[in-house]
Amino acid sequence: MNYQKKNLLKRVSYYILALGVIALVIWGIIASVKSSQLTVPVPLASVVTADDWQKGNPEAAVTLVEYSDFQCPACASFAPLVTQLTSQYGDRVLFVYRHFPLREKHQNTEIAAEAAEAAGLQNKFWEMHNILFATQDTWGTSTDAKSIFQSYATALGLNLDQFITDSNSDNTADQVEADYRSGLAANIDGTPTFFLQGVKIANPNSYDAFVTLIEQALAKTSQSPLITP
Repeated sequence: MNYQKKNLLKRVSYYILALGVIALVIWGIIASVKSSQLTVPVPLASVVTADDWQKGNPEAAVTLVEYSDFQCPACASFAPLVTQLTSQYGDRVLFVYRHFPLREKHQNTEIAAEAAEAAGLQNKFWEMHNILFATQDTWGTSTDAKSIFQSYATALGLNLDQFITDSNSDNTADQVEADYRSGLAANIDGTPTFFLQGVKIANPNSYDAFVTLIEQALAKTSQSPLITP
């Protein structure tokens, strides 16, 4: 092999080696960025206010915010756990519900949220909340879900005419949309999504795991609650 060929092979080898080093550096940078994205806490985008649907003590030491979709099966499975938590912790935990309707996936989710809002205007939000999750299979794929919701309103003793008016009002739709947009601002991409003390948490895989997170938050916090007048 003559000198020129040897020199060429050497230069090619150096070139390949350099490319490999550059590739490793780029990979390391990408991995580092991805890692930091996974570990940086995601904060709640909008502070809890008295306008939110709340259960518990507004002055509680710990606040748990849920973004949820009434037609989401996973949300329905978490609903009893959250109800049990609020019952167990009483005045020590404030639970907040916000709408995040996945309109592209669930055909009746938005009108369900509006039905809950309308019931809330007659002080029966949580009662409607519970019925909607408990009967999700009944109304979820119905072509006449509004009639079903009206039957729930009647069962709850609501003024039906007022319920229908409120369900169809722009104000009610705007409230649902406001919750949804606050979820988008917090980079929510699915439901349910929980924020504990203003920071997004991974969904617990059991009631005991949820309790552990609440207990840890109670042990750590001595700050003012997240609610504002």
